[in-house]
This record gives sequence, structure tokens and C-alpha cells, in this order.
Amino acid sequence: MDVTLNLTHACNLACPYCYAGAKDDRAMSADVAERALQLALEDDAEHVQISFFGGEPLLRFELLEAYTRLAQERLGTGGAGRTLAFTLTTNGTAFTPAKLEFLKAQKFFVGFSMDGGRAAQDASRPFVNGGSSFEAVLRGLKSVQAAGLSYEVILVTDPTNVRSLGESVRFIVAQGVHKVSLNPNFSADWTDEDLEHWERGYEEAAAVYLETLRDGRPLALNILDEKIHTWVKDGFKARDHCQFGNTGVAVAPSGNIYPCERLVGEDRDLRFCIGDVFTGFTARRDELLRCISGTPSDCTGCALSARCMNWCPCQNFADSGQIDRPGGLLCWHDQVAVRVADTAATQLFEEQNPLFLRRFYG
Repeated sequence: MDVTLNLTHACNLACPYCYAGAKDDRAMSADVAERALQLALEDDAEHVQISFFGGEPLLRFELLEAYTRLAQERLGTGGAGRTLAFTLTTNGTAFTPAKLEFLKAQKFFVGFSMDGGRAAQDASRPFVNGGSSFEAVLRGLKSVQAAGLSYEVILVTDPTNVRSLGESVRFIVAQGVHKVSLNPNFSADWTDEDLEHWERGYEEAAAVYLETLRDGRPLALNILDEKIHTWVKDGFKARDHCQFGNTGVAVAPSGNIYPCERLVGEDRDLRFCIGDVFTGFTARRDELLRCISGTPSDCTGCALSARCMNWCPCQNFADSGQIDRPGGLLCWHDQVAVRVADTAATQLFEEQNPLFLRRFYG
């Protein structure tokens, strides 16, 4: 089982769209971490991933370091053929040479949150005192690249930055980034004008994608790659779905267990709490798993249903307030994403672009 450790509720940024809620200094104790890691041994998975999340996990780097070593002690001998991988999701502002050295030595994969150039970054990811985080995050990105860490840049698409979405993707790619994930904020209040900018931003991002692959440089862009894969293999398959409380869980600093790190929040709303590390899973886990099985009834008969993210409980919840039902925004979004992706894919296929063919046709 894969386990995400939400190390702390503290953060040094004040992103208006943050689903982690209000910040405080609650952090994960060694006892909670020890018991959380036991969850990873509860099945016979050959590959186990331990992820560090927050808040901002690098603010409690001493815990990250200690629990990484603890995981190696507990899981390194968990069975013949078992492999262990580590990931970190960070806002990129708190790196030091010592932290980078440790992360590189332990072969961490880094999810690096950055919303674009100076204007976009400062509009949606300021420091808690209101100051600019742009220089700090750019230094962080360069330090991750210099250290040779595997990473992706995660850009949250939000009304505060959507007007510069295409420009932001271009800026990030220009920094030498080869993997970009656009993470929409489906819980925001989007106006019709915002949606126009969003659609145009996807088209501009696709133009960057085309330029980059035509230039012979690799680029993974999730909103395009995911939809192109669904065309090639005729829709999302079960293995593409998130682990949501089944083979993957998130643990709050308190020890409460959630099916996904996006639902931990302040750890006060327990609607999606499925147990705790001290007493184990509750019946709520099975209730939620039953709830999300199958195609949402609203999507039956839709021509794009198999290519839509209507199976993602967290996106559904952000959009409609129900984990088993997408709202209108998700429906609109995936229609746009499919259109933009198919247009780009058609051009690259007709051109027989070698990078495109290698990625999608093997």
C-alpha cells in the first residue's frame, strides 16, 4: 500500500486556493509515523511509495529525514523483491544544499509547485506576509535541476492566474522543465470570462507543446498526454484510476487516515476520514469505495465518458460537492481538454513526429 504522510499543517505561503485550509504548527509524531508506515506492509505490493505532503513538508525537514530512514528500516526488509520509492510535494521555497543532498541520495521524486512567471506566481502563491515568492521559487527550481533530481512542475489553474496560463506554461518550459502538470482548481468561482481565458490558455499551452516536440525536445504536459492516451487506448482503464483509499491512503499529523491527501484539509471535517493508524480502518472506507465504483449516472451515454476524469473523487467533490458525481465545470473542462489534445495529436501524427510516436505508439 502507498502511504502519504502529511507531515505538518504549517506553510510559509498563503495560496488562496489551498485545499489544506488554515495553517498551524501541528506536526506528525514519530509514533504516528511508525504506525502509518505499518499500513504499507498490509498488502503484498511489490512496489511501495512513501510520499511527503503538507502544509509545506520542508519546514519540518528533520521529520522528513527521520521518517524516510524509518521507512527504509521498516520496509527495506518487507519482503523479497519489494521496492521502495519516495516522493515530495513542495512549494520550492525552503531548499538548502543539505536538504537537496539528502533528497538526491534517497532518490526522491519532487512535485514542485510553481504557477508561472512573476505576475502569476505572486498573484496565487505569495508568502504569508504578502511578499513575492517568485525569486525564492525560481531559485528552488534551479537548485532542484542542478542537483539532478527527478521532478515535475505543478501549476494550479485558478481564476487568479488563468489570464496568463499560456504565458506561464511557456515560461516554465523555457526554464528547462520537461514535465508540467496543470492542476485545475475546480472549487473556485469561475466566470464566463475566466473560462474563455482558460480555454485560450490550453490552446496556447498546446502551441508550446507542439513547438517543443517539433524542436526535438521532450515535454510531458498532463492535460494533453492524458487525453491522447485515452484516444490511443480507447479511454481510461482501471489501472489509470487513483488509489483513493484502496491501495493508497493519506495520514494526517493526528494519525487520522484519509483516502487522499486532498481530503485531509485541516483534519477537522471527518466526513472522509476512514480510520486512524491506532485502531485501523472503519466501515467508512468500504462505504466510500462502493460509492465511487462504476461510471457516474449523469455520464451514461456521453460520447466522451470513457475519456473524462469523472472517476476522480477529489475533483468531483471540488466541483459538485459529491465524490461520485462530476459537476458542470469538470464536464466543460474535459470537453475542452479533449478537443485541444486531439487537435495537437492529429498534427503531430500527420507529421510523424518521432517523439510523439515513441511516447504514444511505442
